[in-house]
Amino acid sequence: MKVEYEKNSKRNDNWTNLALKKAMNAIEDGGYIVRATSRLYNIHENSLKAHLTRKSSKRQSGMVGILTAFEEKHLVNWVLKM
Repeated sequence: MKVEYEKNSKRNDNWTNLALKKAMNAIEDGGYIVRATSRLYNIHENSLKAHLTRKSSKRQSGMVGILTAFEEKHLVNWVLKM
């Protein structure tokens, strides 16, 4: 027997960056609750939480360096002399 499921029509991912910025400012500056703000600006609650988490954590792009700047420069010079 084949079971068919309906798509959840409550979820709407058609929000704009402006709405996202306003929602994030409302939470950070105005003390609004994430769930209420997500409904107000028509942004999925998990999406809003993810953007808030990413903004608050200080991420470093790229790989974390293993060598110090001095060690890297010394290694480059050593390889070039070979």
